[in-house]
Amino acid sequence: MKRSKHGFTLIELLVVIAIIGMLSSVVLASLNSARAKARDAKRMADIKQLKTALEFYFDTQDAYPSLGSDGTGYVISGLSTPLGPYLPAIPTDPSGTSWHTYRYVRGPSTAYGLYVRLENGGYCKTGVNINNGWWGSSVPVCSF
Repeated sequence: MKRSKHGFTLIELLVVIAIIGMLSSVVLASLNSARAKARDAKRMADIKQLKTALEFYFDTQDAYPSLGSDGTGYVISGLSTPLGPYLPAIPTDPSGTSWHTYRYVRGPSTAYGLYVRLENGGYCKTGVNINNGWWGSSVPVCSF
């Protein structure tokens, strides 16, 4: 009895499905990492825009904007009115959550700090005449 072999066996199909499943899980894991890096890059670009707008404000007002008590951190949405002429819209976190927040603090009128929480790298701060008491000396300065 001669038997012709056409097609694949069940074992061969299961092996191929298992390999495709493992490859797709590796690709999805690396894709999530790339998305997190992209959101962090957007956060750093947002901080650079804010710094530029704050410097334009300082050039015209000879002081950085105050949102209340000096030395207290505030969410940056409060900067929408003072920075309106220099920045069309205050940036929001690209993840859509408040976990990765931007913070603004003004010390005396000639000092300010911006603080951001990143997904890959913890926190960082930037500004002019940053007071280490605002966020502690262990928070690194943002690298652009």
